Amino acid sequence: MKRHGLSTGFVALAILAAAVMAGCGSKGPAAQDPLKLCARFSGCEWNERTLGDLCALYTSYDQARARKGSADRELAALDDCLHLAKDCQQAQACWRAPAESVPSCSGQTGHGICSDGVALACGAFTDGSSSRSDCAAAGLTCVQDGLKSTCALSECKSGLTPPRCDQELLIRCDDAGLGVQAIDCSGYGSASCKDDLSGVAGCLGTGPACDPGSFVARCDGSNIVQCVGGYQATTDCSLLGSGKTCQPDTGGATVGCAPSAPDCQRSDPETCEAGVVGFCLDGKKTSLVCQDYGLTGCSTLRISGTFTARCN
Repeated sequence: MKRHGLSTGFVALAILAAAVMAGCGSKGPAAQDPLKLCARFSGCEWNERTLGDLCALYTSYDQARARKGSADRELAALDDCLHLAKDCQQAQACWRAPAESVPSCSGQTGHGICSDGVALACGAFTDGSSSRSDCAAAGLTCVQDGLKSTCALSECKSGLTPPRCDQELLIRCDDAGLGVQAIDCSGYGSASCKDDLSGVAGCLGTGPACDPGSFVARCDGSNIVQCVGGYQATTDCSLLGSGKTCQPDTGGATVGCAPSAPDCQRSDPETCEAGVVGFCLDGKKTSLVCQDYGLTGCSTLRISGTFTARCN
């Protein structure tokens, strides 16, 4: 979910768990080929990521199709837009609007507004262009309050729109009291939407009781164990296949799903040889034949001290 004009997001573990559940047999719209996007747009001047990171980003967009939350629907709509784009300019237009193309943002720098079903964060980029999220394309509506805007199911008011369950979806007013959002509780692993002991709907784990304020997410074999709504919930990393297991991150502050025996690291130099790019994607050595995606060859350049590959 993008709330334009206000920084927000779910905890990292919830996002990791959601990515796991996306590969666990959930039914959703037809998947696209994320490698097609990272090959076609790797050479765009606005791309400052390594090829591996770019492919991981586009893969996360595709995984959102397996879930039903409103934020997932936004990502799936963005993914659709990118797949329809024929060049770098059209791809960039999926999330960024030049200042001259949004006259409604004139004099509104720093504000989030709605324009023709699109949520805009006016002047979000240093060149004066605005970030955009096409709510209508995601089957959502754009709501605003004068300072910020977001894609949502409908408008809401904090305290006046009680949360409720719609099967595994938690339907609730967002923290800003701006829009009604759908949260897919399956994104937290073994959690479901139900009423807590006080009768308030929420995403609750199915395990033993826990204290959300003091519980520290941990690994239990291949499982991530976290506290969701006062009850423990687990996410089985092995369901992702490819030898995935639960591991602490580099700093040890949190845990996530990662290959148990990766054959490469994301910081490894990327390569270009005879039109084939080589890079690390999710712990696996991966290659792309640029010509397979309508491109003529490849090149490498240095970004932040690391050699990264590009199709061009």
